[in-house]
Amino acid sequence: MELKAVCNVKAIRQNLKSLSVKGKKLLFMVKANAYGHGAVNVALGTQDLVDFFGVATVEEGIELRKADINTPILVSAFLCNEACDVVKFDLTPAVFSFEQILSLEKACENICKDVDVFIKFDTGMNRLGIKSNNELSEFLEHIKSCKRVKPVGAFSHFRKPNKAQLSDFYAKKNIYNEYFSNGIFHIQATSTAKLPIDGDMIRIGIGGYGYCADRVTPAMKVYSKVIAVKRVEKGEYVSYGDFKIRRSQNIAVIFGGYADGIRRKGWKVFCRGKRYEVLSVACMDMIIIGTGSDELKIGEEVCILGEGNDAECQADFQNTICYEILTGLDKKRVNKVYLY
Repeated sequence: MELKAVCNVKAIRQNLKSLSVKGKKLLFMVKANAYGHGAVNVALGTQDLVDFFGVATVEEGIELRKADINTPILVSAFLCNEACDVVKFDLTPAVFSFEQILSLEKACENICKDVDVFIKFDTGMNRLGIKSNNELSEFLEHIKSCKRVKPVGAFSHFRKPNKAQLSDFYAKKNIYNEYFSNGIFHIQATSTAKLPIDGDMIRIGIGGYGYCADRVTPAMKVYSKVIAVKRVEKGEYVSYGDFKIRRSQNIAVIFGGYADGIRRKGWKVFCRGKRYEVLSVACMDMIIIGTGSDELKIGEEVCILGEGNDAECQADFQNTICYEILTGLDKKRVNKVYLY
C-alpha cells in the first residue's frame, strides 16, 4: 500500500518558460530531490530549457551526473574532503574559504582536470559567503594565482529584497570584475525574477514547481485511498488522545500519516469535490476524516495534496510554508508517476 504522487513535468516546463527573463541565463533549483518532485526525472524533463541546475550537496550533483545529465550543476555547499568528487564529476561548487580552494586545487592536480567555481557573497544573510570586501579582495587575489580553479561568476541570496543588500551585491560584483573579466552574476530568485536588477542569471526554485509567483501552476498532486469507514456517535473518541466527536457522523480512515509527510495537525483532504478535515491528530500510517452525512467507499480515491488543497493552502492551515509541505511529502511510501 502506498500514496501516489502525480508530478506534471509539462507544468514545470511551462512555469520555467513563464518565469524566464529574456537575455538572462536560467538556473533551476532541483535540490532536496527537486523540492520533493524527483530530481532526476525533473532534470531530464527540463534540461533543454536551463543553463544550470542547482543542488545543495555533492551527492545530489553526482546523482544527476549518473543519470547522464550534462548541464552545469552549481553545488551550494561542499566539504574539503569532497573536493575529489567535485572535480571528478564536473560539478561547479560555490566557494568562500581558502581551505576550499586549496582542497580543490589539490584534487585538480591529482586528477589532471580544471574546476569551475562560483564565488559566494554574503550580502546580509550571515549564512554562507564572503562578507567583508577586504576579505573578498584577498580571496580573489589568491584564486587568481591558482592554475586549475577557474571562477565563472559570483552570486548571493537576498535575506529580504532591499536596496542595502543589492548595493552590497553590486559593490562585491565590482570587486570581482577588478580581478576577472568574465563572470555570471546572480542574486535574483523566483520572487525577484522580474525586477530590473543588474545580473546575468536568475535562479528559479519554488516558482518552477508552481508556487510563489504569478502565472504558474502547481506541478504535483498526491492521492491516497479510503481503507475503512465507520459511524461514530457524539461523545466517542477518535484517534490518539482525548479528541471527542461533537456530533454523530460518518468517518473514513485514509492510508498515509506523518511517516508519509502528512503533518500531525491541521491537514485537510479533498474528495468528491469537498474538503474534509482530519480529526484529532494524524497517526503514523493513517488519518481519520470526518465526512458528516457523506458515506465514502472503501477504495475510493482521496486527494492529499492538490485540487482544492495545494501546498499553499495546506501551509496556511498549518502555519508553515509551501516548501515544507512539498519536501515533507517526499517519502518512501509515496510513489511518484510523471506526466511529460
